[in-house]
Amino acid sequence: MPSTKLKTVCSSLLFASICFGTSLAFATETDDSDKIQKYYMQFAGDRCQAGKDMANAEWGDCMFSAQEYSVKELEQNFKDILQHIDSINLEELGLSSTTTKQSWKDMLKKSQSYWEKYRDLECNEAEVIMMGSAMGAGNASMGCHMEKNFYRIKELRSSSGMDDPQ
Repeated sequence: MPSTKLKTVCSSLLFASICFGTSLAFATETDDSDKIQKYYMQFAGDRCQAGKDMANAEWGDCMFSAQEYSVKELEQNFKDILQHIDSINLEELGLSSTTTKQSWKDMLKKSQSYWEKYRDLECNEAEVIMMGSAMGAGNASMGCHMEKNFYRIKELRSSSGMDDPQ
């Protein structure tokens, strides 16, 4: 019988993955999007940090680089969480089956796959809504991806009991 702690963590991972993705995004998008964009822009290169004096094409390149970094950061954090699950001593939790870890990781992988589909659909919608605006559709989509990736990292790390790296 799985321990209550492991059941709670597993349940919260699945619940957070399925339920909170949407509410987190809506609750924070307008408040934090500039901070999140600035956070990722620092990894896009020195020229991207200036931002204001760039031509649209240069800014687009910076946004693309920042978005790519956010994807890599999400992927690395996801790998770290899977390794964290492997490092848990199941006997301390009253469990002895390695199948439990594998089931947990399989559930998390499936949840992540669904979340990525949600993110892509949601951000593609942002791109369609912004078509023809001064901001540009591509920038809206990239900003959306960065924001959702940022909050997904926080959500995954919190649900798995890992410290928040930011």
